[in-house]
Amino acid sequence: MTAAEFWSSTPYLTAVATRAFARRQYEMAVTTGWMAERFAREERLSGLAFYLKADPAPDLQAETEEAEMTRWAMAHGLEIVDLSDEEAAGE
Repeated sequence: MTAAEFWSSTPYLTAVATRAFARRQYEMAVTTGWMAERFAREERLSGLAFYLKADPAPDLQAETEEAEMTRWAMAHGLEIVDLSDEEAAGE
């Protein structure tokens, strides 16, 4: 959250953003711990490039962007309408 977003938001939205930030931090810590233990139990490790991917799968990236937009819209009281559903209903 930028300073401008902070000052223009309500206390409720600030609390939601703070909880979301804390949740992401917690999930990152759990993931780091899990991966550290996973690597500790490996008998043989592959090269670093095997474990690091340049880009997530296109479907996963699109799903993540859609989830972020939905979360932002809900936080601001907006509804997202899927245009493909409306086009299918109009045909």
